[in-house]
Amino acid sequence: MSVASIGDKALVAESTGGIKIVAPETEPEEFGRVDPRGGRVAAVTPSPDYAEDRLVYLLVVGDGPTRVERLARGDTPRTVAELPPAESGGLAFVDKVLTVAAGDELVRFPGFTGIGRAENPEVLATGLGRVTAVCTHADEVFLSTVSDRGAALRTPDRVVWTWPDQRQAGGCAAAEGTLSIALPNAERVDTVQTSGGAATGQPEPLAEGEYGRLTGLTAIGDGILLAGTTNKMGGTPVPTDDRAVILPQSGGGGDARM
Repeated sequence: MSVASIGDKALVAESTGGIKIVAPETEPEEFGRVDPRGGRVAAVTPSPDYAEDRLVYLLVVGDGPTRVERLARGDTPRTVAELPPAESGGLAFVDKVLTVAAGDELVRFPGFTGIGRAENPEVLATGLGRVTAVCTHADEVFLSTVSDRGAALRTPDRVVWTWPDQRQAGGCAAAEGTLSIALPNAERVDTVQTSGGAATGQPEPLAEGEYGRLTGLTAIGDGILLAGTTNKMGGTPVPTDDRAVILPQSGGGGDARM
């Protein structure tokens, strides 16, 4: 399950294509659906002008070309970009520029204005390992990746931290002075304190073993971490999985939300 912040709410995209808007203490709102065909939805992000246009972008992987789909609430999705086939990836808008990871490559579409198709991608980086998410803070790009060295948090040109014992990575979240990564197999989120883009201490685990496999990750409101679980395809499901959950803060209590 992929998640993305829209202020104090979040977009939740199920791998099977359903999209909802969720917030603490409220019922989920249906937004729309895309057809992943034989693949899955790997990422979701709002338009940089979401407050005005209410558009959402989704990344579909695993079935032919990697597709970026644009969706208005209750409308039919439209494919705006295609990239080579990949089994994982992420997307975000960086300084309003559509930026997409597919497989081990990160590209941007500087000519795309939200109208028509996104063409002529510029390659930002390759050989990154298998990218599983893209997150941003102050227009700086961070990635969750997996390689033969394990899971990692990194920028396009440097590694911030590596987890050699982890062979899967989920979403990431970036804030002032912190980077966080979801580690599905470990059933936790790790947060790394940073300064100048470098780690300043050991990762701090959050919600270890509380919700099962945590995959999507984003920060909502004033830096509250919200994760998406993926337990119906692995892990230990409960009747309400898959879920969007608010993670505890440094030993505080968590608050699960559908």
